[in-house]
Amino acid sequence: MKKIVFVCSVNRWRSPMAEYLFRDILEKRGRDLLSRIDVSSAGIVPRKEEEALFAQGLTLPEPLFGYRPLACVMFYLMQRGIDSFKHRSRPLNSRIIEEADLVMGVVRKHKEAVLEAYPHAEQKTFCLEDFSTPFTLPEIANEPPGLMPPDTFCMLECDHWEFTDQVMEMIEARLNEASPRILDFLGVRREAGSDL
Repeated sequence: MKKIVFVCSVNRWRSPMAEYLFRDILEKRGRDLLSRIDVSSAGIVPRKEEEALFAQGLTLPEPLFGYRPLACVMFYLMQRGIDSFKHRSRPLNSRIIEEADLVMGVVRKHKEAVLEAYPHAEQKTFCLEDFSTPFTLPEIANEPPGLMPPDTFCMLECDHWEFTDQVMEMIEARLNEASPRILDFLGVRREAGSDL
């Protein structure tokens, strides 16, 4: 079985979107593709982000991983008929890197963070725009200090709901576009008549 892992900073916003949307794409268009491709996600904090936090006198929360996706992510995935409730964030580590056939940063800074930590994985580490039309995800509006806003902030005090839906649409469009190249990279044959 081939393995692809999507990567973002804390594995609660962008990479779970990519993981669950890509599984859905494979399930809807490829029938047995999910039996041949293991799709997962993980988080890695780019050193620049960590240094920026420390410069503000902030530290990474402990524990950083082990959580569900942000509520807005689960909500918009559920609207698409995708259940991500069992997802728990996890850190990228050397075992995941070694077992993966393709490591896909959602955006370029995640690819760079992976290569900084695991330079030997260069031949299998990319970002989504390497396989699709280049794009830039907007930064989270009104984000409080720290790496990622807590769910209570996300639900009560900011515009993440609509914003997350827009970001999810962008990621979904790029995944649809990138799917044939991803399958080719993984060496997975597409079924006759499939548009993947």
